[in-house]
Amino acid sequence: MLKQKLRLFATGVGLLVIAFTAERVFFFIKYYQYFEGLDFSSVARAFASGVRYDLSVAGMFTCPFTLLFFIPGFSARRGLVRAALFTLLAVQSALLIYNFIDIEYYAFVNRHITFEFANTWGDADMILVIGFHKYIPEIAGFFLFLAIYCLVF
Repeated sequence: MLKQKLRLFATGVGLLVIAFTAERVFFFIKYYQYFEGLDFSSVARAFASGVRYDLSVAGMFTCPFTLLFFIPGFSARRGLVRAALFTLLAVQSALLIYNFIDIEYYAFVNRHITFEFANTWGDADMILVIGFHKYIPEIAGFFLFLAIYCLVF
């Protein structure tokens, strides 16, 4: 029983780390001109650091849902299990959406969103309209990516 719960946690974390890594590869390809001068070992170290960061984020957001399965009787209630897994998928999807928005935002100011998200929240509707007109192929690709992620999940 413990093995099954740990496998659930590892699967949830692993799947999200794979998705984050795919987004990082997309970022690297999209903004390759910024990284042209770097040697392979520097890029590999950056990706390794990114995977370590992704593991911590994925673990932090997956752990509360996995802990629910340690509550006696929780696993026996099919509706609760489905609700927990659906909520976990929604949280992970939100993280992937935020990461995608950050990748596209990088083109405007050459930095990640971080605290600027709070400053730009009032302009979110305008930013979305511009984004949906200017980045149609990227958005379509991302929705396909997100759909595949949800199916695999």
